[in-house]
Amino acid sequence: MLAIMAVACVKHEITPEIKCEVDEVSVPVSGTIEEDIFVSFSSNVKWTAAIKEVVDWCQVTPESGEAGDAKVRLIVAETEELDPREVTLIITAGVATKEIKVVQGQVDAFELVTDSEEVGPEGASVQIKANTNVGWTVSIPSDCDWVEIVESKAYGEQTKTVAVSAFDVLDGEREVTLAITTENGVETEFYIHQSGPTSNIWYQNVTAYTDYTSGTKVKLAQYGDKLLLLNGSKVLVIDPLTGQAVSKIDIPGGVAMQSLCVDEGNHILIANDAAYGETIKVYRIDDINNPVPSEYISYDVANYYGTDAGNLRVKGDITKNAVITACVSAGAGGAMLAWKVASGELSTWSYSNVPYDASIVASCCAVPVGNTFEDGFLYIGYGGDYNLYYLANFVTDTTGNTWVNTYTTGSSWMENYNCISTADWKGKKYAAIVKGCHFNYDATDVVLLDITNPAEAKDVYAIDCDGMVHRADDWSNLDWTDAGSYSDVLLVPTDDALLIYYVDANFNVIGCTQYR
Repeated sequence: MLAIMAVACVKHEITPEIKCEVDEVSVPVSGTIEEDIFVSFSSNVKWTAAIKEVVDWCQVTPESGEAGDAKVRLIVAETEELDPREVTLIITAGVATKEIKVVQGQVDAFELVTDSEEVGPEGASVQIKANTNVGWTVSIPSDCDWVEIVESKAYGEQTKTVAVSAFDVLDGEREVTLAITTENGVETEFYIHQSGPTSNIWYQNVTAYTDYTSGTKVKLAQYGDKLLLLNGSKVLVIDPLTGQAVSKIDIPGGVAMQSLCVDEGNHILIANDAAYGETIKVYRIDDINNPVPSEYISYDVANYYGTDAGNLRVKGDITKNAVITACVSAGAGGAMLAWKVASGELSTWSYSNVPYDASIVASCCAVPVGNTFEDGFLYIGYGGDYNLYYLANFVTDTTGNTWVNTYTTGSSWMENYNCISTADWKGKKYAAIVKGCHFNYDATDVVLLDITNPAEAKDVYAIDCDGMVHRADDWSNLDWTDAGSYSDVLLVPTDDALLIYYVDANFNVIGCTQYR
């Protein structure tokens, strides 16, 4: 009986157990204000429920219960976080536990760091950056062929890259609006604007140069990688890329020189202007760093009535083959003087009448088209006609020369012409002329002409300097002595562009413009 009673008093042990099929619960961004979220389970013993982490946005109720089927309710606040957040619900029944992940979704957000980009003519890789937690895509309009998506698998922030190609249209502009769409349907735009290279590289008032003397004749020339500006007896050395004066060269002897040109062999020719009965002297300088002039040409101006023989120009290399020209102005009709260089030997001079026979030429310019007489000449002047003329088949007998009008300028009495520059570039021949205004009706204009067919020149580009001068100041400061006759132009071909340098001492403007 005692044995039976002992067995009857033994208490059976219960192993605590929790049964729950849920491992994770998702909670909407809005929380549980409008939606009840429960977690159901069963336990064979008493149980407790709690949030493992210490947070203020998630609670559980009830926190305890008896054995059997049960459920707890999650109370979750609305979120404003841009990232998902989570806590762990722990149900404990004796030694048994069950952990359930509670995840509340993020607030979807998309914001571009910047919604536009300016791109230069060279093109660029444009990064479109966004602060976001959703996927997104960039779409390019079907008619845009100068922007393309760059695929990248690089780790980093939310960035899409597009490649913008180079743009070589002078003063051109183009734009495109890219469509951006997020995976949750948000739509926005990214704007790209691209500018082409600017035609005006630099310009300024020429009197800003410290050693510039107002009221003197000006001439431009290229010497190696330097731009030379003759101003009286001084030569200013200009940085051709910026227009800044970097040094000056004083021509020995104190002779006031009115002409400056450089041949294709980098030999400098300078000359005075000679009135009727005087002598025009041309000097040669071979090294700008040692500017010792040696006399190269001496010519007595006795056969041509005028007050100004000069405005020297050269084409070719005087140590090989070249043609040198000068003009007689301020006389009835004027004349062109020409010297030929063959195999480095300077020939005697030749001359030609010019097309303005019926009028007095106040200022003028004649230039050789090539390095032989057979290549022909161009001529323009201020005197009754104002148009650009071409002479082919040059002969020293003036009666055998016929000048033809190759370009009609449309100018009238108020403009002067005294400079021409020529250059070969990309398989074509070009000439530039300056329309220097005699009075203050208009600022300087530079006209670029295609003279591939020199008998029929065509204008292809023009520079209007109106915006480069201050009209009120320039009107009051004008030097009316021979007003408008002091100007020059220089064409310098490069791989990318034809550079046009110009200077006008009447309106005091000097600048550089490119043509492509």
